[in-house]
Amino acid sequence: MPIESPERPSLQDAPADVLYIIVSYLSVLDVLSLSLTCRSLRYFMRDRSIWANLYRTSNLPRPPGPHASQSLEFLQDTLVRSSRLQRNWAPFTANPRASHAVRIPQIDHLALVAHRWMLVVHRNTVRCCDLERLGSDEEAELSQRDVVHESVEGVRFSAMQAVSTTTADGVRVWYLVLEETFKENDRPLYATVLVFKLENLVDGPVKLVEMSRGVQNPAPLNKVIIGPRALIIAGQGDINHAEPRKVRVLDVVNEGREYQLPPHVLHDNPVTINAEMQITYASTLTHILSFLTFYSPAQGWATYVEAFALPPFSETAATSVSQILILTNFGQAPDLHLDALGVLQDSTIDPHTGNVQVTLIGKGYDQWRSTRASIVRVRLTLCNAENKDSLEGTTRTGDVGDIGYNVSRQGRIDKLKPFLIDCAFDGCARAVHDMTPRSRIVNAITFDDEGDVWVVMSQVQLPEPPGGGSNWQIVGFDGLRGRICRTYWTGAQRFLEVTDFA
Repeated sequence: MPIESPERPSLQDAPADVLYIIVSYLSVLDVLSLSLTCRSLRYFMRDRSIWANLYRTSNLPRPPGPHASQSLEFLQDTLVRSSRLQRNWAPFTANPRASHAVRIPQIDHLALVAHRWMLVVHRNTVRCCDLERLGSDEEAELSQRDVVHESVEGVRFSAMQAVSTTTADGVRVWYLVLEETFKENDRPLYATVLVFKLENLVDGPVKLVEMSRGVQNPAPLNKVIIGPRALIIAGQGDINHAEPRKVRVLDVVNEGREYQLPPHVLHDNPVTINAEMQITYASTLTHILSFLTFYSPAQGWATYVEAFALPPFSETAATSVSQILILTNFGQAPDLHLDALGVLQDSTIDPHTGNVQVTLIGKGYDQWRSTRASIVRVRLTLCNAENKDSLEGTTRTGDVGDIGYNVSRQGRIDKLKPFLIDCAFDGCARAVHDMTPRSRIVNAITFDDEGDVWVVMSQVQLPEPPGGGSNWQIVGFDGLRGRICRTYWTGAQRFLEVTDFA
């Protein structure tokens, strides 16, 4: 009589606590594959705690979390998409999954919002196009979308920028900044800056809710920077130590509050922003940071770094009274020249010293007037004014706290080409750099502040359009979804190309 062999042990028969231990050693894509093997494991992998733990321990770029408000579906979709994107965004093998192009009519400005919506401006009208519904050769789709905002006759939208930030509970919020210019006999009389909060971004239709309307904006719109607390609207113009800065700071937590920055700390005569003087800002959870870079025969090349403290979080009613922020830290960095800044690690406070630490990433110029630049990581330490310990790379300024800094440089990029940073969360981020307007090659960049290598860059050659193309320009980048939007010309026709990596 044959002896029956014992049944082979199966993973689906393992106790739940053993499965939890096994899953904790697997990657996101491995967990997904395991859930597809049988019905019992698929049911087990529906446990939210498994995906919450994966979300908590992952080093993939993702919104903050896990939070109670984030569903199981959100955690799964975010991690799986980010894992697939990381695989397609990897060094030496960056490979787009899909790409298509559509003809576009005459437009003035474009802005990508929430990876799905393309806002299109022409003259005094803002339209919204759903990229998920676009096919090839559909010019009418871009020109006949819903009108989401329209100004009066005689007004033209001269600039548009869309920015986003993430709330404390992990929700991504988008804002749109428009500059409308009123002209009479083709002469600009004045400009007003409008700030809108964007709603209905999941399924549409997109709605613009006006938050702020600047009166007689004193300077043309230059840059819009956002952080978890504040939206910075910076204008172009003269830098004067005796006048307020041409910048507005809007509180996005206590909506309705607006702040001003005091005049620049300068000892020279007022000068105009040009190739010899540049300024950029960064917005963190606790401070507004200002980087003013200049070159003069007397002082050489230097950057003034200033930090202005934002008021504490408050649940009191909003007020329209503009408050001047206080300068808390100041320093001079002789070898720091930054542009296109992003916050990689937000403000952390040392419990022993009270010092605030911030990590920034961006584009840094190697030499004055050089066309070459590097990707830089800057660790700033805002020294508590009551603990004026000596910090490397700082300058003491009376009762104002010092600023310490440490700079790391990596790679070579062209300082004149666009450098877009997105999804900078918890020390991880992605960026894209347009190498040249005459080719289809871009740099795909990944940042990991806690990794052995903090930046990895690879070149991506996007697909060739059927009729060829020239004058390529990046008009949108979503680092969470891996979507790059670029415009190009084929003969007299202009096209919008949408390329997805996940």
